Amino acid sequence: MGKLGHITFLRALEPKYQKIGDLERLSREGWSSDFLRSMLDTVELWKQRFHDYALYAKRTMVKDVMRPVGTGLDIDAPLSEAVHQLVIQETLSLLVTEKGKVVGILRLTDVFNEIAGKMMLWATEQNNADDIE
Repeated sequence: MGKLGHITFLRALEPKYQKIGDLERLSREGWSSDFLRSMLDTVELWKQRFHDYALYAKRTMVKDVMRPVGTGLDIDAPLSEAVHQLVIQETLSLLVTEKGKVVGILRLTDVFNEIAGKMMLWATEQNNADDIE
């Protein structure tokens, strides 16, 4: 089981990213913006015509670029587990499973909106309680 997300898709369009190595680790190391920009020229990233990248994508199989996922997130898991997995995996979405079968996808946006909504509701209730006192 795997997932092909936005970043994985874009990374797969430019095969030279494979020469750089562990991009996730590189992004966490705190390299300067100037260094990261210099990689474009040094490694000659994104130098081809867009048409060439489209042809490359046409010949590339999803299984060769997808990001493998573990068991997914059980449909009955608490939201805190989803938040934890999103943070640890540095991903924008999680596959939701029920009895081992994928039944949906949980996006970071969905989680954020749910938490933000609850926080706003709690803040409103607290303000109303303060007004009563």
